[in-house]
Amino acid sequence: MRQAGLRVAVCVFLLLLVASCKTISDTPTFPLSKARVLVYIHTDSFLPPDIEFTISKIELRSDNLKETVFEGLKKISSMEVAKRQVFVAEGFVEPGDYSAIVITVKSASIRRREGRSSLRLDKEEVEFELKHLRLRRGESTVVQIAWNPEKSVEKRIIFVPAFSVKPQRPSARELLLFVSNSGENYITVIDRSVERVIGAITVGMAPTAMAVNETGDLLYVLNSGSRTISIVDTTHMRVRDTINIDVGIDPADMAFMPSEENSLEGKLYITNRLYNNVIVVDTFTRRVIKSIDVGLSPSYILADSERREVYVTAERTNELTIIDTVDDSVVGTVKVDIRPTGIAEYDDKLYVFCEGGSIIEVISQTDRKVLKEISLTERPTRGLKGFGGRMFVVSRKEGVIIFFNSSDVITRILRLDGEPVELATDEMRNRLYITDYRDGELIFIDPIGEVIIKEIRVGKEPYWVVQLDK
Repeated sequence: MRQAGLRVAVCVFLLLLVASCKTISDTPTFPLSKARVLVYIHTDSFLPPDIEFTISKIELRSDNLKETVFEGLKKISSMEVAKRQVFVAEGFVEPGDYSAIVITVKSASIRRREGRSSLRLDKEEVEFELKHLRLRRGESTVVQIAWNPEKSVEKRIIFVPAFSVKPQRPSARELLLFVSNSGENYITVIDRSVERVIGAITVGMAPTAMAVNETGDLLYVLNSGSRTISIVDTTHMRVRDTINIDVGIDPADMAFMPSEENSLEGKLYITNRLYNNVIVVDTFTRRVIKSIDVGLSPSYILADSERREVYVTAERTNELTIIDTVDDSVVGTVKVDIRPTGIAEYDDKLYVFCEGGSIIEVISQTDRKVLKEISLTERPTRGLKGFGGRMFVVSRKEGVIIFFNSSDVITRILRLDGEPVELATDEMRNRLYITDYRDGELIFIDPIGEVIIKEIRVGKEPYWVVQLDK
């Protein structure tokens, strides 16, 4: 019996070791001594000539440094770039000050009436000046290539890359989106006005939930893999400080409650799935000040700054817990359907998305009672309300977004061909933003037309998206 038990233990250990090795090998490592460089290309041309060219190498150079960002074959099409910003390459290079980027073009062609014709290359290596590109160890940066296809062909047969290159810079922009890439260790910064990636910020391991403070100056990023919170300066796009939350075994989601209106500081509430509690962090002292017991496997959390309440779903006990943030005590629980995974708030009501039962529970915030249930054929994961009371719900399992009118009646179910996780909305620009965990993209949707506008590649396994409005 002892030998049999030993054999079983050894088999289990080997299986776990194999699974662990597979996970490690599947996850790209970030060399701590290096700097990450992400290269994107875009154009402002709406109807460009149909040109394709192939990049074989991208290098960064200075007087004493020469580092390869990319080496291989990457085909760029003007037709694709006209629709959306295109990701070109990711590389890890030595930290330092760089003054130029060199792009090597292997081949080029253009489509004409008679078919596609090859173009001669003016020169293979094209060098562009970079002003003040300082790469620091362990940090991430974005380099943008702006391409003008209309000026890229001379004498009908010569390809001349009409590029301009712009490195990442601190930004005073107030129309930003932040996307956490849980499969890596950085967040992506997107300018909503031009709908392009403009920056990347290295944080901790496996960043998931994010929250912006009341003034919009600070972004808090929950790093589930390293059990820390990165405090990001939203103007300079750099990590200002880090908070350790070692009491959390499995931190998942997070919400911010300001101390008062327009206050810089406040409290962060973090769901801790394995300990079945919510961790409270004071952002001023940057310490854990309390843990609050809730239901089993708490996942999603939502804060209401006017009511001074926080709402938490518990997936295994099928309940919604209500926390008074004045004294951080539980003041109520509401039983809901099977496996609640998300919450939305609108017009003094909470909408709880129960993935297990394909139900949306509508709950009165005042009475803390279920007012009605909305039955679906799909399994709702998360959602939000906006655009005059319309509701938008994603199903991570089915890979769809469900559109509702203001009377909570379904108007359309749109397949996203991915794994949608989290949503944000910009009513001024008629946009919904949805993270696609499987394909590593942010999806842009027109909620009025109920159609996909574009997808932009961010990082691996994007989880959360948060909007900055100063």
